Amino acid sequence: MRGRLTPRRRGDWWVWLPLVVVVAGPVQAQTVEETLRTERQKYAATITPAEAHAILNTTAWVHRFDCAPPPCWGLHRAPPGGNGFVRPDGNKVRNDILVGIGAGRIYDVFIDGPDSNAGTNGRAEVTWPANPPVMADGVFVPPLPPTGGGPAPQPDPVPVDLGPIRTALRKLEGDVQALTDLSAWLESRQETSERVIGEHGTAINQLGEKVAALETAPGGPPAVPGKGLAGFASWLFTSKEGIATLAGVGALVGALIPKLVGEPVTP
Repeated sequence: MRGRLTPRRRGDWWVWLPLVVVVAGPVQAQTVEETLRTERQKYAATITPAEAHAILNTTAWVHRFDCAPPPCWGLHRAPPGGNGFVRPDGNKVRNDILVGIGAGRIYDVFIDGPDSNAGTNGRAEVTWPANPPVMADGVFVPPLPPTGGGPAPQPDPVPVDLGPIRTALRKLEGDVQALTDLSAWLESRQETSERVIGEHGTAINQLGEKVAALETAPGGPPAVPGKGLAGFASWLFTSKEGIATLAGVGALVGALIPKLVGEPVTP
């Protein structure tokens, strides 16, 4: 900031006023490391070899005038068969190294960088070595003008219609509830059947014994024209005693069914 006195006339008096001139100094630019980190943040969590080259090349290009004569920063030439990215000008350069020709240093700046030979991506976590090794002859490759392409744009997410899924879920919930209700109903009927059998067990056992005796009698039941099962069937449906027995069985079954099912049975 510089100043000088400027005369101002007020009536018959001369007044000297200070004139202030502000001279702006140069704007402090980012360091190489800061530029590198800024460029890395423009890409995804893992990057391709081409994206790694774009980050390194842009960083070197931004700082190419940091020394005289330029370029001050560049990339590292990859050895034959080594891991590297082939640039449009045919130079094969390393995916993780910056070269500071002004300082004569090699900076390995990426942890877990991408591998061009294997065709795999890498995290490329930025690191800045405190004591980088001295640069060897013949490894410096000047940066190219950045293309400005940046990372590939990510496609917009495709909306998913959840209506059919919600409908299917509601139907599934209904089916599960129906199975739960059926299981509860079967459990209740089991309890009812056990109770009914307990209440009428004596009568059922007596009827069963009577039927068994009639079936196995050597001469068949009285007035049965024949023996065995055929004679028993003829006696059951034709004789007075058989019809009475059949009616008793029907009445017993008719009394049991409503209790087992839990609903009235219409004959």
